[in-house]
Amino acid sequence: MQRLDLQALAASMSYIGGTVKMMEVNRTHILMGQVAFMSIATDDYARILKFAQLIETVGKQLKLPSAIAAAQRAQTALQAGFRGHGQYGTEILGPLIGALNHMLTCLVDELGERHVIGLDASRSALLAADGPPLGRRVATEFPDIQDDLAEAAACRALARPTACVFHLMRAMEAAVQTLAAHLGIGGLTREWGKLLSDMKREIEVMPKGKARDAWSENHSLLYHVKQAWRNDVMHPNRSYTLAEADRVHNAVASYLEQLAELLATARSRAPEGTT
Repeated sequence: MQRLDLQALAASMSYIGGTVKMMEVNRTHILMGQVAFMSIATDDYARILKFAQLIETVGKQLKLPSAIAAAQRAQTALQAGFRGHGQYGTEILGPLIGALNHMLTCLVDELGERHVIGLDASRSALLAADGPPLGRRVATEFPDIQDDLAEAAACRALARPTACVFHLMRAMEAAVQTLAAHLGIGGLTREWGKLLSDMKREIEVMPKGKARDAWSENHSLLYHVKQAWRNDVMHPNRSYTLAEADRVHNAVASYLEQLAELLATARSRAPEGTT
């Protein structure tokens, strides 16, 4: 999958297309004897060359062999025909017009053979985010689930909601096992219901206070995650809508962020030499 700057591509095609039309008009005027030559500013010439290079880059991203070759030939023609602020006659304008027109034609033809997925800004951000999917703290506390979290974000962005939820539940299962281990509960591969029961007992014997309240709240949130989503996602006839996947993704993200904070706080308060 390639990330394309469509705004830059559109600007490049528009600018070069306009430049070709201007060159064609000036060539006609030269042939009719109305003007002797065409002047092209150095900055404008450099901009044309830059846009031809961008089209070559897009061609390589999308594997468009004809567009790549045409863009390279256009750059060669531009470099060979450069005259600074000098006079551009028909002997130079002709090859430039032909090379630039051919580049645009090849690009349009080959783009017609490609399927491009467009994402709105919010979904594009799910794919473009730098760093861990849910931030450094979650990555520190749960390093083994980062691939599933990244895949869940990608599936959400690409409108694959059931796959998104599947990856989230894999991540949640690993997180629950980490939580159970932190609370000193064995049998980590048991089903969620049994682990939740043991967790509740461990939390109830904690000293009363803010810490116990926080763990109790976390246990309650985890129970609702289990009831609402985990059992269903494994059912062969169950699928999720994009709206449902959005809610699950947001809820799991909030839960993991809270759990990561609890684990980090508990570790910082633990006596030296304990975890």
